[in-house]
Amino acid sequence: MIKKVGIVNATPFYQDANGDCYLQPPEYKSLEMYFFLGDITLFKPRVYLDEMPAGWVKVPSEIKCEETCNAAEFSLKRKAAVQKKIKATVNEIDLYYFRMPSYESSWAWETIKNFNKLMFTEVHGDWPQSIRNEDKNSLVRRLTRGVRANSAKKVVTNMLSNSLFVITIGTKMQKYILDKSKPTLATTNHLLNESDYVSPDKITKSSKPFDILFVGDIQLRKGMLYLFEAFKLLVEQGEDVRLNIVGSGQSEATLKDFVQQNKLEDKVIFHGRIPHGPFLFEHFKQANVFVLPSVAAETLPRVTHEAMALSCPVIATDIGDVASQVENDCGILVQPRDVDSITVAIKRLMNDSELYSKLQTNAYNRSLGLTYEKQKSEIESYVQSVLNG
Repeated sequence: MIKKVGIVNATPFYQDANGDCYLQPPEYKSLEMYFFLGDITLFKPRVYLDEMPAGWVKVPSEIKCEETCNAAEFSLKRKAAVQKKIKATVNEIDLYYFRMPSYESSWAWETIKNFNKLMFTEVHGDWPQSIRNEDKNSLVRRLTRGVRANSAKKVVTNMLSNSLFVITIGTKMQKYILDKSKPTLATTNHLLNESDYVSPDKITKSSKPFDILFVGDIQLRKGMLYLFEAFKLLVEQGEDVRLNIVGSGQSEATLKDFVQQNKLEDKVIFHGRIPHGPFLFEHFKQANVFVLPSVAAETLPRVTHEAMALSCPVIATDIGDVASQVENDCGILVQPRDVDSITVAIKRLMNDSELYSKLQTNAYNRSLGLTYEKQKSEIESYVQSVLNG
């Protein structure tokens, strides 16, 4: 009988002086979908800060938070701490839920795999592909990239093989499931409540300048330079455009250098990272188009769904399961690394009001079937049916 469930992943928690724990809003909502399982312990790294980050959500007191490691420490020390914590508590847990990709989850799995524990795995992204397209370019990392990617693939396939069932964000990650009879649910990663949605008829957008939006981690695999090159072309062609970047990451300095070298400072705004919530949603509402120029490692991007639900037309590259999000005139699909295609797609939306309205309406209507409430209900029903079956 399953009484206690351990959830393991890499996103850190913050703990205040009173012992209360806090999570980033998207992380909290993602985990909240599984609180129905009962007696939950979160095994996560802890972030040590002078004060709680703005906007973080308090974890209910009945949910226990166990520090697996200090999030700021280097990987070998984190690995040792994670495995020590998991080994010390393994007899307290009946069922493990691993969220991948995550080094912390893989280290924990290495520890519990010999204890004959029930487990299931949720796969959010393509870990091997992320490693092959990482921003960190030290000589050692470049030389070991292939080996590390192959090792990650082996870990993922082994974890999925040993899982009671598997949940994937989109269908593409099912390629790592060797046993095709494995119970599997392909779901979304959409975290907007239906009350957050805004229909096209409730929004008025200014077209001068035409606001282009990107939201996400600023990394090489996100294809940001291709978007910036397309934006530069639009400016050179005399278009009245503005580029808003929400997020941060290792490629941010490279992009700021690009802006400076091409004298685009008055047309590109770096907003930094904005917590998931109303302030972020306002950027989608005000933008004329959301562009996701990724070149690797996407599955079913949450930001694409958010743009659709907030009546912001989408242009995205054909990576992972993105095509399934924007098919049937719910957005414009372009090929990765194709500056001209991104440029042409943006100009189409600038000049074709009928197409613009059609994409807005179709995307919004489709997103109504993907609310947080519906996803939560689907996951709970599926997990209960497998565990009780």
